[in-house]
Amino acid sequence: GVRVGVPTAWVASASPPVTAAFETGLAALAAAGATLVRGVPIRELALLRAAHVATMGPEGLAGLGPELRDPTARARLNADTRVAAALCAGGLRADDFVCAAKARARALVHFGRLFEGNGRDGTPPLHALATPTTATLAPRSAVPPNAHVFDRAALFGLIHFTSPFNLAGLPALSVPVGFDPASGLPVGLQLVGPAWGEAGLLRLGAVLEDGMAATLAGGADAAAAAFPGRRVLFDPLAAATAAGVGDSVTL
Repeated sequence: GVRVGVPTAWVASASPPVTAAFETGLAALAAAGATLVRGVPIRELALLRAAHVATMGPEGLAGLGPELRDPTARARLNADTRVAAALCAGGLRADDFVCAAKARARALVHFGRLFEGNGRDGTPPLHALATPTTATLAPRSAVPPNAHVFDRAALFGLIHFTSPFNLAGLPALSVPVGFDPASGLPVGLQLVGPAWGEAGLLRLGAVLEDGMAATLAGGADAAAAAFPGRRVLFDPLAAATAAGVGDSVTL
């Protein structure tokens, strides 16, 4: 069967409503036949977060090079983008980028052992890792949308569980697994697979979607009441169903 690793200690850092919905999603995977392997270690998390900043920052800065050099184009960038670019340009050195590259190489070895199995202790390989998608609920902005205030705490709460895998270049997807009862905000479960494992990851995500269908249907009504002004412009899942695409998948 499919083995899904859960880094329990890391998951505990998420907020209570996120953790509660995440556990609901794990229960749906287990009910579908997946084997949950709890307590999977993710090494050097603090280093991986720092390496993510030291890697993605300069790469993003390089991509924005023409806009940043042109005063007219630079004025069209919002304030948080300009602040992040300035921090990267003035606060990171070449040796920071080199150290980040070394950390990424070690992360690839570590994740590879999780997915391929560690022959030294006979640990069976994992087919996927599961974490919450974000550590917190989506933050409500306390400022007008056009103010573009750079909120570092909110940003790092949102990328808390995604940045190590983004750094490593591993495929990942997010599946809705519930809503916060108090606010109506949605919660996602992130599934991460091995390199080039997109096909298996999509199959596993489809299984989880099927298992969560009834739970999400009830929560969606409460969420709609909490956000009466929102509207869905295009629902790809509804469109696929109407077209006869998206048969049920089993593990």
